[in-house]
Amino acid sequence: MKFRFVLLTILASFSSITYAAEFKSLQACVDNIEKDYPGQIMSMEVESENGIISYEFDIDTNVNGTDFFIEIECDATTNKLSNFQLETNLEDKHFQAKAKISVTEAEKAAIDKYSGVIVSREYGFVSGKPFYSFDIYHQGKNMQTEITVDAESGAIIGIEKELYQIGPNRTL
Repeated sequence: MKFRFVLLTILASFSSITYAAEFKSLQACVDNIEKDYPGQIMSMEVESENGIISYEFDIDTNVNGTDFFIEIECDATTNKLSNFQLETNLEDKHFQAKAKISVTEAEKAAIDKYSGVIVSREYGFVSGKPFYSFDIYHQGKNMQTEITVDAESGAIIGIEKELYQIGPNRTL
């Protein structure tokens, strides 16, 4: 009985240390974002891509009187910001001019590769290139995967397992 109590105490201690480290990492990411990208954080997801855990933030910001939604990722280990994306809507004329495949073709590519139900859609630019992004819910696995499709070629360019989310899904 004593052994079980000691073991549970040790496990609880490790759990607290892990939680404290995760909170410190998350806070460092928030601090970096607030310093570099002023605006309101609207949602946050914890994702895994190729075994690397990152936080993904959706930020509502305003530049020279124009509202923008941006998405930025932060490595949960290094707190480095990366993968800056400018989000737009499907009717955006600049997006329409650059996209060579339709949203229907992009959805088909994503669903053919990763079956499930599309629960949200995003459209935007990363490094000036247009993309479609779909959150696909897999009921049998009770999980969600974000699939990003290049809007010029139709190639799948990103696959992220969504571990959890705080804030609403948005479809622009």
